[in-house]
Amino acid sequence: MIETLIEFAQRWALHNGDSQKAWEGFHSALSHLFVCYVEHFQFEENLLQSCRYPNLTDHRHDHTRILSSVAQCTHAMIVGMKVDLLLTAQGLAASFQQHELDADFAYMGFLNQPVAT
Repeated sequence: MIETLIEFAQRWALHNGDSQKAWEGFHSALSHLFVCYVEHFQFEENLLQSCRYPNLTDHRHDHTRILSSVAQCTHAMIVGMKVDLLLTAQGLAASFQQHELDADFAYMGFLNQPVAT
């Protein structure tokens, strides 16, 4: 989803610049991204909780940080602040990619451990 957002931002920024159409489309994409993240994170946290993942609290904090970033971008657009669409999309992508490297890969190793019987 984040890759789609980046592509969208690049196309809109190149073809529409700062037009109202570009802002409306990007705001819609951010809103959709937020909903997708919430659903994904809830599923992931439920899975980790059921497996008694020891770092769940830190993992949840990282989810909250990502959701906060998307919400801040959305709020900035609503109140009319100048937002660079391309830089915003790239920043959100970098944040999510870092989360995958730091947090998601860690729990994948935990989930792949053999279960004691």
